Amino acid sequence: MSADDTILNLGSSYMQVILCFAPLFMLNYTFTAFVRNDGSPKIAMTATLVSGVFNIVFDYIFVFPMNMGMFGVALATGFSPIVSMTICMTHYLSKRNTIRFTKTLPSVTRLRNSCNLGIVAFVG
Repeated sequence: MSADDTILNLGSSYMQVILCFAPLFMLNYTFTAFVRNDGSPKIAMTATLVSGVFNIVFDYIFVFPMNMGMFGVALATGFSPIVSMTICMTHYLSKRNTIRFTKTLPSVTRLRNSCNLGIVAFVG
């Protein structure tokens, strides 16, 4: 799409690092959603804000003092969900946590109901 070699090199190194952290990004969205829905929206918001500030500060640290370039930017972005999930763990380890995992048999009815609820969010 009309990118020259310089942009392609920068973009490919950035994307390689970001794709390594992709599972953490998805897990982070799950962590914050469960914390928010379990009655602790302040913790979820704090986790989101602190991880964003962490990303900004470490972008600067990795790019300028440590001279890491786009690799440093990607690294800072990749570490930010770890910060967020660490903050969310304060809820999961607290007495206010009501989330419990149980073994259940697969159910077509539950799957259909989940899909009905999830399609709206997915489209949005």
